[in-house]
Amino acid sequence: MAILNIAGLDCYVEGNVLELPFFENYKEFLTKKELFGNCSFCLTYARLAEVKGKQIAGYTNERGEYKIYWSGFFYYVECRIVGLQRNYRMRADESWYLIDVDMPLNDEYDWGVMDDFLMLAFTYSSSFRGRVLLHASCINYKGEQGVAFIGPSGIGKSTQARLWLENIPGCSLLNDDQPALGLIDGIPYLFGTPWSGKTPCYKNERVKANTFFLMKQAEHNRIEEISFVMLFKHLLNSCSMMKADCQTLFEITAVLASVVDKVKAAWLENRPEREAAEMAYRYSIVYK
Repeated sequence: MAILNIAGLDCYVEGNVLELPFFENYKEFLTKKELFGNCSFCLTYARLAEVKGKQIAGYTNERGEYKIYWSGFFYYVECRIVGLQRNYRMRADESWYLIDVDMPLNDEYDWGVMDDFLMLAFTYSSSFRGRVLLHASCINYKGEQGVAFIGPSGIGKSTQARLWLENIPGCSLLNDDQPALGLIDGIPYLFGTPWSGKTPCYKNERVKANTFFLMKQAEHNRIEEISFVMLFKHLLNSCSMMKADCQTLFEITAVLASVVDKVKAAWLENRPEREAAEMAYRYSIVYK
């Protein structure tokens, strides 16, 4: 059994599939230390019958079509790769703690779906343990302050992070697509995860969350502070979540509500240039 530690939570995965070179993104998160009582999920293999119920979410990526159902007793996830006529299944209890998967593990198609299943399992199980996954790009400044850029795809989150890396000494990229957010002893932290979109940045690190910038492309560079309520709204929109599922929605909103009054937040109206990064740095780090 493999033990992952992601955002301070343990995740147990039956077998040795994560030792394959395909799963290099999990390498920094594998651990031999067992932290019982701080477990996010336990994943095992089982034969699963097809179950439908009420569909509460669905999406398509480069691997296949995913549908998530609530049966009334458990969650059921189905992935279909139409061209290959392959079906994969996952079942989770109501808190996403006990998870079964029914799938082969023979080639990169199978391994890719397993990677997606693991991210889904962590996304929803961690919400019951005080963590949320965000669609954001995050900078770690000297291991002391974390800055997150949030907004829809294509708005310039990765570009702004790159400008910080190029122009602000002491910066490193924490994660470029799916960092985790949560409190430890009342302090908000941003965490690296094994999932980072198209940018390979898989760091098992955490940094105190300092500032969230809501990205807005403009013909000028300007910062405008926002309220806690506005930050909550945009963080909620940036969460990886099933908005039609009341239970996970409740858990995720509780995490966000505990964070928003402990960080700085502002609109970052910007051009993709060095001056914008320096302005954001002064607001976030210099004038704390």
